[in-house]
Amino acid sequence: MDFENEKRKYPRVEVNWPITIYFNNETIEGETNNISIEGISLQCDKPLPVNKDFSILIRPPEHQAIDLKGRVVWSDLYGIDGTHKRDVYGIGACLVKLSEEDKQTVREMLNNYL
Repeated sequence: MDFENEKRKYPRVEVNWPITIYFNNETIEGETNNISIEGISLQCDKPLPVNKDFSILIRPPEHQAIDLKGRVVWSDLYGIDGTHKRDVYGIGACLVKLSEEDKQTVREMLNNYL
């Protein structure tokens, strides 16, 4: 990561936690690439449209699962270069509608990895 050009207010923590996305009455399984209290990068096998909100259940190890809301900022297909066994979509999202309690829970989860 190029820290000199980094514009994020909060640092991202590289973690690969299982997730479940709920969007348009559909359930999509995936995993995180990185997360902060403002955003998340994830991968899954279905695309999500940009600027759409979704619910996400994050299941970090040794911690209670947390249900958050996100808004898709970007969505791109991984695997088109043949490096993945199947098509995988990368998605960047900002976290929205976080209560102070949710923010504190995410901070606690991330502090274990900093």
